[in-house]
Amino acid sequence: MSIIIIAVLITYCMMIFITKYRLPIAVLGLSAILIYGSVSGSFNADSILKEFPVEIIILIFVLSLFTKTFENLGVFDYIKKWLIETSRGKKVLALSILMFTIYFLSLFMNNLTVILLFAFICIELAIHFKTSILPVLVSAIIASNIGGAALPWADTPAVILTLYTDFTLFDFLTKLFLPCFFYIFLLILYTYFFTKKIYNPIHQPITRHNKIVVKSIPPPAPHIKKHPPLHHKDEHLPPS
Repeated sequence: MSIIIIAVLITYCMMIFITKYRLPIAVLGLSAILIYGSVSGSFNADSILKEFPVEIIILIFVLSLFTKTFENLGVFDYIKKWLIETSRGKKVLALSILMFTIYFLSLFMNNLTVILLFAFICIELAIHFKTSILPVLVSAIIASNIGGAALPWADTPAVILTLYTDFTLFDFLTKLFLPCFFYIFLLILYTYFFTKKIYNPIHQPITRHNKIVVKSIPPPAPHIKKHPPLHHKDEHLPPS
């Protein structure tokens, strides 16, 4: 059993620090643990797969289809164009609408898919307002998680809480939805403060600590047009 625990810890650490290859690391780690458990007789792989909650996979699949339908209908493209067009000169208003939109859509869709779809919108707004993308993406991730926790069908932890406890829809509305709705307004204030006061490197004053030294480049040499050599008229005369 100690070998299985070590394998689980190694797989988990590799998934944390090597995020680019998280999926193949998880597949290889799970395969190694299942093979070792079956060979050593520590557990039966068939019993583990039978006890896996298939209903969670089905619900995630349904949420993915729901999100794909929104994408095919052009809802996200319309939101992107609308935010960019209405946010000229109104940075705080645009970021507030963006966070509230991510929160609202995360109430009904998988928050991971919402983040993947809204990442491009966050980048476009950051470029438009000439601000750092870091606070915008951080606030977007927090908004998606707040929306995913508010209703029983929005995110995997909420789905598990619904399936394996007696948590009802009324409990979600009174104990989770209302606090999350309040938290989104705190997130808007946090986004404004984080973007305006803490992390705004584009408008940061230049000091001796953050001075950027630009080497002077000498001007290019003047282009001298080469002319063909001049020939005297006598050179082409036949000899006398």
